[in-house]
Amino acid sequence: MAPADSRRRGESIPFYEQLAKLEPTEYLPARNWLEAAANYGDAAQCKAAVENVLRLDQDYHDHTGWYYASNAARKTEDKALQKRVLDW
Repeated sequence: MAPADSRRRGESIPFYEQLAKLEPTEYLPARNWLEAAANYGDAAQCKAAVENVLRLDQDYHDHTGWYYASNAARKTEDKALQKRVLDW
């Protein structure tokens, strides 16, 4: 079996976005979208994923989710969004 082409990982962002929109009140799909966007997305994808996750309550103390949210917010260069993540 050939190794996966890592250059295509960004294609996961719209997939996770759709899953999050199917379950709009669930934290885990939103967090998965956030993780994909933080790792592979551009500023617009990061902003959409961060805005989505910030409107939800965490089911548990998710320090890794906060890490992804802070990295994604940093990519946007939006200071107000970065502050909202810090307050979250």
